[in-house]
Amino acid sequence: MAQELLQKKKEDTLSFIKTWEEKQKTKVDNKANKRLAINEERKNADQIDLEAEEKKIETKVEKHRHRELEKLKNKEAHSAKIIEDSKVRIEAKRNKGHLNVEKKADKFRNANTLPTKCFGMCLPYSNHTTYTIPTLSLFLSHPLRRFYCLLTLKNTVNFPLKTSRFLPPSNQL
Repeated sequence: MAQELLQKKKEDTLSFIKTWEEKQKTKVDNKANKRLAINEERKNADQIDLEAEEKKIETKVEKHRHRELEKLKNKEAHSAKIIEDSKVRIEAKRNKGHLNVEKKADKFRNANTLPTKCFGMCLPYSNHTTYTIPTLSLFLSHPLRRFYCLLTLKNTVNFPLKTSRFLPPSNQL
């Protein structure tokens, strides 16, 4: 009987220890599950925060991109405007030059004279002389017109010209 009591006491003790062990394991599991749940919540919250930050950065980048594109478009428009203004000024100068040439041509026509320079050809006399049509025809028919042209250039522009190959023989001067 004593042995049965000892056996029963031993079984009760083992049962108590087993119950305690299961209870402690359950506590540890519950704590671990609670910590895992907290970590999962933290992970989800961090992920949401990161997604919000990413969206914020994307919108900021998109705004910056739009701003820079707008600046580029403004620069392009400004450049186009400057070019167009330049074209207008150039056309105005061209028209003014045409008008001046037409006025001078009318003046020469009315006076029946020729300009001192004609078609890139220098006339043989001073720059202030106006030439009549017979003088021009004489000039053009003269065999030494290149020589006269070079002499006029030499006198109007300060650079040495070698005219020896254009000089006529001394008996023709």
